Amino acid sequence: MNTRDDFCPYFQQAVELIGRRWTGVVLRTLLPGPLRFSQMERAVPEISARALAQRLRELEAAGVLVRGVDTGVPIRVNYALTEKGKALGGVVERIERWAHGWVAPRGVNPHRHPVSHRGGRRTPPRRRGARRGASTGPQGG
Repeated sequence: MNTRDDFCPYFQQAVELIGRRWTGVVLRTLLPGPLRFSQMERAVPEISARALAQRLRELEAAGVLVRGVDTGVPIRVNYALTEKGKALGGVVERIERWAHGWVAPRGVNPHRHPVSHRGGRRTPPRRRGARRGASTGPQGG
């Protein structure tokens, strides 16, 4: 283990990359295999299309994922982790275990938590035009 005087700029760069908002979820969603943009949007309904696109560009620029274009009709774009990205799999899994042990409310069984294998919550997507936090039904008053 390093002492406090051993600053590592590479560690700092890595933490800043994977610590950005939504990056961990994007990585976790792509671990099982390639997905199209729309599939990732459905897997993580809380993320905006703009934020997702920005994270994907950043991760592509960092060499963590690759953007592939399928030239059929219609043209489809998919995203897949590179070897560099796949190497983060163990890190993402350990962070998830830590979150279940230290962040999840007491009494919540992490294995019964409503999260799909693809990394997205099983919550209905927001209606188009609905604001976050805004009432979407009569119970919201």
